[in-house]
Amino acid sequence: MASESLPTIERKCLTYVGYWRSGIEQREQGVFPLVLWLVPNEERQRKLKEVIDGLVAEARHLFAVALHGEGPTVLTAPVEAVG
Repeated sequence: MASESLPTIERKCLTYVGYWRSGIEQREQGVFPLVLWLVPNEERQRKLKEVIDGLVAEARHLFAVALHGEGPTVLTAPVEAVG
């Protein structure tokens, strides 16, 4: 719905990156989940990708951005194809 501000999205991403760096989830579950942001239009998709591109390179793979209708395709794609 594009209702959260970009600074809020960035803060949430940074919090998630911090948790990823802690290694807790990886030790307990053996994997770390990807975050999929579903957005209503290409403009919002571009803006979220810019936020993600501003993160440290090593953490960008934790996030994907797709249009609402692309969600099922992204969720069933091989991990290497998501991004």
